[in-house]
Amino acid sequence: MDRPTYHADFGRIYNSGIDFLNKLERGQHFKERGFASWEAFVAGDWTRALSLAQERRDDYAQELQKAAQLGIPHRRLRVV
Repeated sequence: MDRPTYHADFGRIYNSGIDFLNKLERGQHFKERGFASWEAFVAGDWTRALSLAQERRDDYAQELQKAAQLGIPHRRLRVV
């Protein structure tokens, strides 16, 4: 599933009145071209990758705040 299709499907389900969100990730090979933090990571610049991810921290917090307002608990497990 490509990214636009995934995001459309996720948005449809997320806004459908679900009671919780459990996200299990495993065996994935991320290639998130266009995301500055991923690009830095792939280039081997771990310090910059972490710094860039930190800059998006407020965006991620807003996502969780929206979920809390909707009453949707989030759980995420990534097996590596």
